[in-house]
Amino acid sequence: MGGKKPRIKGPPVWSEPLLTALTEREDRETEVGRGGGKAKQLGTPSAGKPTPTPPARFHLSVVRELHTGAGSMTGASIDHTVAPAWLDLTGDGDAIVSIAGGCPVAQWKVSENTSADVSVLCGDEEEAPSSRKTNAVSLVVRVKRDANGQTRAFVLQFTKKEDGYTVQEILTTENEKKEKKPRSCDEAGRGDVEPEKEKKKDVFEEKINPTSARAYFDYYASIAEQQNMLQDRVRTGTYFTAIMEHALESFKDKIVLDVGAGSGILSCFAALAGAKRVYAVEASGMATSCESLVRSDKRLAGVIKVIKGRVESDFVRREILDDLRRVGGVESTVDGDACVKNIDTLISEPMGTLLFNERMIESYLVARDIYLKQGGDMFPSKGRVHVSLYEDETLRREIAEKASFWNSNSSRDFYGVDLTCLGKKATAHYFAQPVVDAFAPGILVSNVPSTFEFDFLPGVSGVNHVDADDLKFISMPYQQTVTRNCTVHGVATWFDVEFSARGSGNSSSGNASGNSSVRKQSRSEGSSFKKSESSPSKTRWLTTAPGLPTTHWFQMRLPFQVPLALKKGQPVTGKVELTGLPNQSYEVVSSLEEEETSVAFNGRKQQSQKTAKGTYNLKDPYYRQLLFPQPGYTMAQTKRWFGDETAEPDSGANGFRGATR
Repeated sequence: MGGKKPRIKGPPVWSEPLLTALTEREDRETEVGRGGGKAKQLGTPSAGKPTPTPPARFHLSVVRELHTGAGSMTGASIDHTVAPAWLDLTGDGDAIVSIAGGCPVAQWKVSENTSADVSVLCGDEEEAPSSRKTNAVSLVVRVKRDANGQTRAFVLQFTKKEDGYTVQEILTTENEKKEKKPRSCDEAGRGDVEPEKEKKKDVFEEKINPTSARAYFDYYASIAEQQNMLQDRVRTGTYFTAIMEHALESFKDKIVLDVGAGSGILSCFAALAGAKRVYAVEASGMATSCESLVRSDKRLAGVIKVIKGRVESDFVRREILDDLRRVGGVESTVDGDACVKNIDTLISEPMGTLLFNERMIESYLVARDIYLKQGGDMFPSKGRVHVSLYEDETLRREIAEKASFWNSNSSRDFYGVDLTCLGKKATAHYFAQPVVDAFAPGILVSNVPSTFEFDFLPGVSGVNHVDADDLKFISMPYQQTVTRNCTVHGVATWFDVEFSARGSGNSSSGNASGNSSVRKQSRSEGSSFKKSESSPSKTRWLTTAPGLPTTHWFQMRLPFQVPLALKKGQPVTGKVELTGLPNQSYEVVSSLEEEETSVAFNGRKQQSQKTAKGTYNLKDPYYRQLLFPQPGYTMAQTKRWFGDETAEPDSGANGFRGATR
């Protein structure tokens, strides 16, 4: 205990606070007051980040209650910590401290019952041994009156330093609103900023609803969801193979940025491929697990830097630039919207169902524009969406059966209430759900699936090149002919992405596919893409095509509530349009038209038109299949999917030419 600095100011009169920010369970069980700490007063440069709008959740590593009643022993406290623990700030202005995954310990009104002397505890880093140094931040919070009318005090240690400063700012600002103008700080907690000078929203905040963003990042913070993706052998194996076979061209001694790193598996692959530095940027709580994974492997710890934040934010930009200056000798500066074009290779897994769901590809393209140097590589470098008509009476009946409850005779007298008036609405709802499952290629009735190409690489002149703004509205028109007499029940879709270093495939030449018919509309009209046919090249494809090994994306079908009967050889015109929504998804409109010529009794030709149309919300799919069995492969299949072979597989058995590697 010797060698501590004396306190400049004594502890609050109501309690002896816990002075050290403890991170391990055995440390939390030691006596209160161990370690030399000091309380930082409000208004210091480290006072925090801009105040987010509640509701919000902040994860805690320590929840300790300090005794405040008369006769309490100095320094006495109770450790409530049972993981997972968090602090919720609700939209109603309440603060709720919960442990054990949701068991409330305390609840109070922030503006009315939070004491103004919220302080930040920081351990003496100079004196503390290296084993006890931590980046965590603890707040001392006094509650004047909780939901039960009790006066209480807590030491709350946050898993992330930024969260501690953010909560301090929120709790303090609520108490100061009526007395003085609110303050705000930059994202890294560097000093006060006048309200009129606060930074404007970044491109992500402008387009995405904050409630949707929180739910999205909470979902991907789940270890179970990360496991689901990691165990997708087609996904993970293809990324591994693509990175390793392009190690010399795109990763050896390169600076790499992993956009939306998740568990960090792609960052690990890049480091193992010889990258000089890898930035694993992850906005969800999974960043903590990613950092643990990196630290556990000496081969990775000195190469990968984990940054918790959104790739669009100035905070992430500063973190990358500061590190580049330190380890790479970069002399450039960043200010406001300035760019940091020092990244050699971008890697990401930004694909959602129908390729674009979740709108993460837009973040991938924003990262390209901010960070990727001229001539840099992107993995993936290109995406393709495939569209075909299908016939599946079994699926149509299954969807209709889901709404039968509302249309049945028993619903005419459901505990005395007639529910059948809602039958049409229920039927329309179920047919508006995109169907996610794996289907057999035999249900496809189009002569050739239509393919729409989207080139992610910068600096290309091809008409398929896309920017983030182009993906706010996407139009994919097509013309097809049916191969048999059939009833078209809807449109089937799947996607694939290409991995190719510059110069090793078509991506380097822009419109090398020779698809001169593809046109790109103005930003106000959105982007329209037509069918493209890529020439063979030495590239690797990750595909979700039917008839090939199933992935966790499966395929997607857009069912028509009213199907369309067609004759063999009959041409049809269709269109699939996607409109971006603030909930990180898309509204999809699929339409199909068929013009039929008939001869009237007077010998004149008459034109009649048949149509089928549906509107769908990608955020509300029907997951018809949840498991993606990937049985043992033959030696030839293993070589094709995870080896060096890049030739297209024989598609004769499937009767159509699907997406290939």
